[in-house]
Amino acid sequence: MVNSPYAVSKNGNIKYLDAVKVKSVIELNENFSRISPLFNPEIMARKTAVIIGTGAGGRLLAEYLVRCGVTNFFLVDPDIVSKTNIATQAVYTKEIGKKKVKALKKAIKRINPKANVKALSKPLDNNFTDEEFEALIDLDLLERPTDVLICACTDSFPAQARAAALAMKYGTPFLASQEYAGGEGGEIYFSYPGVTNSSCPRCALSSRYEAYKAGYRNEVTSDGAPFFAAARIASTAAQIATMLLMYHEDSDCRYGTMLDK
Repeated sequence: MVNSPYAVSKNGNIKYLDAVKVKSVIELNENFSRISPLFNPEIMARKTAVIIGTGAGGRLLAEYLVRCGVTNFFLVDPDIVSKTNIATQAVYTKEIGKKKVKALKKAIKRINPKANVKALSKPLDNNFTDEEFEALIDLDLLERPTDVLICACTDSFPAQARAAALAMKYGTPFLASQEYAGGEGGEIYFSYPGVTNSSCPRCALSSRYEAYKAGYRNEVTSDGAPFFAAARIASTAAQIATMLLMYHEDSDCRYGTMLDK
């Protein structure tokens, strides 16, 4: 029974899923059957994606990940959907005036009604305590930190830095994506504790931290950037995100060993 696909091990203690959760796993297997050779639904169902910034790239990344079987989401963004977002982000006119995290939560639920989504409409800054973060992510953060992927998808450097600090403290994989002016390019930084050359975003991006410390302020937003530019970056970020989430989870899955290559 220990090898049962419906058994979850935490700290060596075996906990068996109840009948309702077993049914959910079976339904997930059916919904994601076409991609199950890439992303084992039972593995992806226990993963958590923390999306900091649910605008252009963040919203698309979340929608891509839920279609890959990720079931747990924690969304953080203080902004409201505006009319100007229609041209640059994956939002709709009926969402104008709504909180971005609430709009994304509804979109995720439309794809997978059984998804567990927590939405927080506030900025991620130094007022957001570590204890608050722990409580919202639940025990997975402490017991299985590699099941939690922190994604910084915001043009706010303080929020990016705070997200990176949380990833370093708790030993989670980390991904940060940013769009350049006009959508002409972008960047994606990622790390996996003990695997990538630098698991410290602050070290890898030290010149940027020094620039902000010296008073630099970023004025680049999604203004003037076409929607497809955000989609291009988010698609690449999603491939990297699944590579991090599946790392060494399933040796038969190409995404399980992609990071090693």
